[in-house]
Amino acid sequence: MAMAPVFYSESESFKRLKNHLQVLSIYISKDSSKAEENAEKQLKENGFCDKGNAELSK
Repeated sequence: MAMAPVFYSESESFKRLKNHLQVLSIYISKDSSKAEENAEKQLKENGFCDKGNAELSK
């Protein structure tokens, strides 16, 4: 029996995880000083600008 494709909406926790992974991938770039600025900018743009997330981006 073939499985039908599953359609789902992203939960808030999954969105946060995805956002953190994007920030980490930006942070692990060649220019670390620029990466930190980009990571903080990314957090603010995605609306996850609380103290805990800001500390994670450092």
